[in-house]
Amino acid sequence: MATPKSKTKVELEYLASEAVSESHRDCLKDLIVGYPKLAKEMEKYPPTAMFRRNPGCQSSPVSPECDFDSQEKTGAVRDEGQSRRCRKEDEIMYMKKPDPYDIEYMQHFVHSDAIGSCALIGDDSMIWGSYVYKNSITDDLIDLKPR
Repeated sequence: MATPKSKTKVELEYLASEAVSESHRDCLKDLIVGYPKLAKEMEKYPPTAMFRRNPGCQSSPVSPECDFDSQEKTGAVRDEGQSRRCRKEDEIMYMKKPDPYDIEYMQHFVHSDAIGSCALIGDDSMIWGSYVYKNSITDDLIDLKPR
């Protein structure tokens, strides 16, 4: 009696990806085309949760309300809400850029049938670039859950 041939690691990874792809397509099929499908994708694969940094955060490293050094010199008092906002702004400033693999994944996803044909149009369609124009991503992308 012949013993079944054991699968190689590559074959197993391929089969796993096919299974994930099938179940993944099922969870996306009932969602509205566009951002709802994009949000579900980011929920399923956290490293793909990448967004543009707030343009206000880029104009200066620290907003005037969050310049703790000058506030200490002048004796200005910060309330708790302002302190919390400043901590979040500081956190965003130091978030990492997305991994190239995750960018490429998103480029294929946002231009695939899985999200819907031409689901993102206008400026939103090129935030992540495209698989044709790989270097056309916006330079202010940050990753919420980097690898």
